[in-house]
Amino acid sequence: MDQGQALIKMRLGDQEIYEEVLQEMLPALYRLAYGITQDSMEAQDAVQDALVSMVRRLGDFQERSSLATWLYRITVNASLDKLRSRRRRGETIPIEEFLPLFTEEGRYAQEVVDWSDAPLERLLSSEAAERIRQAIASLPEEQRVVLVMKDVEDFSLSEISRTLELSLPAVKSRLHRARLALRGVLASYFKERRGSAVTSPKKVKKHKHTCRELVELLCDYLEGDLPQEEKEELDRHMRECPPCMAFLNTYKKTSQICKSLRPEDIPQEMIKRLEAFLQSSKSPSR
Repeated sequence: MDQGQALIKMRLGDQEIYEEVLQEMLPALYRLAYGITQDSMEAQDAVQDALVSMVRRLGDFQERSSLATWLYRITVNASLDKLRSRRRRGETIPIEEFLPLFTEEGRYAQEVVDWSDAPLERLLSSEAAERIRQAIASLPEEQRVVLVMKDVEDFSLSEISRTLELSLPAVKSRLHRARLALRGVLASYFKERRGSAVTSPKKVKKHKHTCRELVELLCDYLEGDLPQEEKEELDRHMRECPPCMAFLNTYKKTSQICKSLRPEDIPQEMIKRLEAFLQSSKSPSR
């Protein structure tokens, strides 16, 4: 059944269609809400609020986007409402101090430790996971949402752009800054428990980009959005600059670790709760 037919049936109050939508989309909606709120009960409440909003506003849906994109957008907004209502500031850590620092020449002002080859069990330890959850909870809202959608839930950049109604450059900018902050948190954590820093060669070769400029291009580099000539230049830079190669390795690993934070199971009480809600919605279009 196509979207148009589904919408007609939903507006007529067809209970089976609502149940199909719930079955198909609930896991993704819950994971998205959980990633943003970092709290199971608040995620459940956010998803229910999103479904209430869907039922009440279905008559206003103009199909400029897909039903799924619209539901994701409503869920993001409901999740952010939960965040704004609590603001438990004592649970956050200062993110700014974990962003990379550079000298006036564009070189690293701090040591770069390559912890990307640490054993997987250490990278995914409960302590490390808790540090990164705290870091995600400390991110500004706009960065947190994009990071969760891309690196936890594996949305494409174009899907995120459509859902949040942002330009692709804006999505990439928010994602990149969030990754930099989380990478810094993990770098601090593993530096306390791991070996020495990667050092720059004594004789620095001249490159088109400074290390600072290379770091700013990493999101485009990993997404394959750089012109081939520029990508090759960055590859050469990283081969000849161990700190930049270490930074790339840990930047990529940070993105991979985020996926481990994805909740596997939806609480059964949530499924029952939402099924009861949909069954009580006799007139969805009102």
